[in-house]
Amino acid sequence: MVRAVAWAVWDAQLDAAHIRIQAADEQAGTHSSAGHCSAG
Repeated sequence: MVRAVAWAVWDAQLDAAHIRIQAADEQAGTHSSAGHCSAG
């Protein structure tokens, strides 16, 4: 039970960090899909 909750929180944090990285890349104008998670 606790492990499932911890995993959900960890997954959400990873998603948030990924969104911030993508936003930073777009602001910097270096929108390259190399090295990042190729989801979609």
